[in-house]
Amino acid sequence: MTQIIKDFFHSTFGFAPWLAVMLLAMVPVIELKGSIPFGRSAEIWGDKALGLFDSFFYSFIGCFIITVVVILLLMPILKWLKKWPLFKRFALWLEGMFKEKSAKFDKTQAEANQDCSGARKFWTVAILVSIPLPGAGVWTGAAVAVFLEMKFWPSVTAVTIGNFVSAFIVSVLVEVLAVSEMTIFYAFLIIAVTITIFLIIYGIVKNRKKFRANAVETK
Repeated sequence: MTQIIKDFFHSTFGFAPWLAVMLLAMVPVIELKGSIPFGRSAEIWGDKALGLFDSFFYSFIGCFIITVVVILLLMPILKWLKKWPLFKRFALWLEGMFKEKSAKFDKTQAEANQDCSGARKFWTVAILVSIPLPGAGVWTGAAVAVFLEMKFWPSVTAVTIGNFVSAFIVSVLVEVLAVSEMTIFYAFLIIAVTITIFLIIYGIVKNRKKFRANAVETK
């Protein structure tokens, strides 16, 4: 498996490992939690493997770029997808998932009799992104910021702060853990794929239950 990955990335990005790391950091679920150990792996890059600072920097930049893209284009893309029957269900599922995450935050604030102020939204998004686990990165944080109706610059700043903290934690773990970078990468990838499949199945089952409940109510 490692050899297949190595051959692909060497043939495509052998001239610029930093570009591969930056692009990998933009991929949903993987983000910098996967790109940092991947960029540092001598198993993949040999003597072209990135150092601690370079892997941190290019992963961080990749996440920053995709943060801006998501904040600016998420709603227009969802609106466009819902116009097409083939993608409508997926768009509605994705929209519902992020609305639910945002609604949970609003509900928590309401139950605590606290105002859902801009500062609370800001730090909630920042903390969410800072957790170096699948499903809690810049894609999720940026989407939640959009559905919390935060303004552009506060959204970008909150996600960027969380992204920096997450990158720092991952970099330290890669340095401290006495295992190869690719072992860390594979471990994270397995966890990420497992969680993603679970969320998709959970979303499908939940939507079917809602559809059946609505159908019963309309009879």
